[in-house]
Amino acid sequence: MQIETALQYLQNGDLQQSKVILEQILGQNPDNPNALYWLGIIFYQVKDYNQAIYNISKAIEINSTDQYCFDLGQIFLELNLLNESIHYLRNTLTLNPQKIEAYYCLGEALFKANNFEEAATCFQMFIQVYPDDVDAYFNLGISFLKIKKTQEAIIAFKKAIELDPNAFDFYYNLGIAYLKENNWQETINSFEKAIKLKPDNADMYHLLGVSYLMIGFHDKESEENFEKANYYGYLNWIKNSSKKRIYKLTENPEIKFAIVYFYEGDFQEDKYNRLIEHLEGQTYKNYDVFQGYVEKIDNYSHVCFVEQGDLIPEYALSCLAETIQQNKDLELIYSDEDIYNCERINPYFKPEYSPLLLLSHNYMNSLLCLKINNNLIQELKNTEKIDQKYLYKLVLKLTREKINLLRIPDVLYHRHLENSQKQENSSMKNIVLDEIQERQYNADIVDYKLNR
Repeated sequence: MQIETALQYLQNGDLQQSKVILEQILGQNPDNPNALYWLGIIFYQVKDYNQAIYNISKAIEINSTDQYCFDLGQIFLELNLLNESIHYLRNTLTLNPQKIEAYYCLGEALFKANNFEEAATCFQMFIQVYPDDVDAYFNLGISFLKIKKTQEAIIAFKKAIELDPNAFDFYYNLGIAYLKENNWQETINSFEKAIKLKPDNADMYHLLGVSYLMIGFHDKESEENFEKANYYGYLNWIKNSSKKRIYKLTENPEIKFAIVYFYEGDFQEDKYNRLIEHLEGQTYKNYDVFQGYVEKIDNYSHVCFVEQGDLIPEYALSCLAETIQQNKDLELIYSDEDIYNCERINPYFKPEYSPLLLLSHNYMNSLLCLKINNNLIQELKNTEKIDQKYLYKLVLKLTREKINLLRIPDVLYHRHLENSQKQENSSMKNIVLDEIQERQYNADIVDYKLNR
């Protein structure tokens, strides 16, 4: 009668009153297994695991039942005490082979203990009675993967997806299973479905890129697959690199940027307004924007150049300012870049300074940042028009002599696709010829189109 009263309090959530009654029972009969078991359950619910284990273990010593063993096995599993968990869960099934839920818990414990073969057997036993349990199929698939039974894993994952078609992990691991089978098309199908469910998962873009790359290797004429590999690989880089950036500098009165917005042809107000709006999100705030030229340039410490239609990310100026703050003698800074046309593509991770490579193309033109001095002030005042050709001439002129320059290995410039195509079709041959003569190099020019 007292046990029933204690259980009624426990069911109503009054753990303290239930505990008092159970302790009274044990005061009269210390070997009452039922009271010991339920007292252990109360200790478990208040997270006093040592007392929970002590009381339930003592109950089992007196009267070993499948329920006592099962609950103690689950407690040990929760505490990641795997040997103890496996022992009591095995005892549960010895006492009552029909306690099917014990197979599931035993499968989890065995899996954690790296006994994947037996874990798979346990999940299969559970599925025979509960054929619609999605987690069991998933765990079975993972167990099969671990023991390299990929075909069996594929069947299990497909069944899990049939039961729940909106689970990222199911498609992801199905893709892994197909990948191990070198079935690249099915790998791609699975990974693409996984990405739809978790579009911010950077690793998925890497794996999908690798899969397209492998199809490309097996189909030499499939240029599209290589392009997709590059596309997804870059998305992976974007998402991973965004987690690592810690540019936090917002203002330094000694570092003030003049951003020159330049254009060829007609000025397009909508594109200019878009840049201004985009710049409002800059972490670093000490800058001004000018169209084509800089008024009172000596009021600024550095000048940057952005072509009409192009953009710079919100961390660009903060990155530049932190770099300058750490090395005040830098005269020229340039960064990596990519192309955007609704989305970011075709990254250009540039080399460090190479004089001869610079004569093949101007890889320093974006994002280009120059320290303002008297010579540069005079140079900018004397120019009638700033465009890509002028910037190339300027960079070549500045690098004729020893100059303190640095590449920032991060994408700080987003070139619009139209500007990229225009630049690829624009010849800088005469500029290079003039520079070769100026430097008195004994060299000839060979035409070669750079495809990025």
